[in-house]
Amino acid sequence: VSDLSDSLKMAAALEKNLGAVPMLDRWVDFTITAEQARALVAPLQQAMSAAFAGFMTETPGAMDKFMPIRARYLPVLAFFARDSQYAQVCAALPEGATADMARMMTPMDKQPFEAERYVSYAVSASMLLAPVDADGAQVAIGFALKRLRGEMRFTIQDLVPPAAKAP
Repeated sequence: VSDLSDSLKMAAALEKNLGAVPMLDRWVDFTITAEQARALVAPLQQAMSAAFAGFMTETPGAMDKFMPIRARYLPVLAFFARDSQYAQVCAALPEGATADMARMMTPMDKQPFEAERYVSYAVSASMLLAPVDADGAQVAIGFALKRLRGEMRFTIQDLVPPAAKAP
C-alpha cells in the first residue's frame, strides 16, 4: 500500500513538473515538447493505472508488474523534477530569431546539461520513428532511460512531495 501511496504522490508531482515543460522550450539544451514529455511517461502512467485498478479489484500480480516499470521510470521523474526548477529562468529567455541565433552559438560539446540534450534527441528520434518503426522508437526511449539511470542521483523520498501541513 505504501508503494501505491508513494506512486500517487509521485504522479501528482510529475503532473506539476510536466506543466513546466512548455516554459523550458526556450532552453537550448531542453527541446522536449509537452506532447513528447507526456508520451515519454505514458507507459508509466498506464502501468500505474493498471496497478491501482488491480489493487482495487484484488487482482493478483498487479503490483508485481508495476514495480519494475516504476523503477525504470524513476530517473525520468527525477529528470523532470530537476529541470522544472529552471522554468521561470527559461521563460525569460528570448524567442524567435534571437533565440535561434543564441542556440546556434551555444557550445554543446563537453558542456553542462548533456543529459538534457541527449534525452531531447532520443525523444525526438523516438517520435520520428514511431509511425514507421515502433521497435526503433522503443530503442530510442530505452537509450534515454539508460542515460538517465546513469545520470540522475535521487532517492524515492526526493520524488515524493512532503505531506501538506494542516492549517
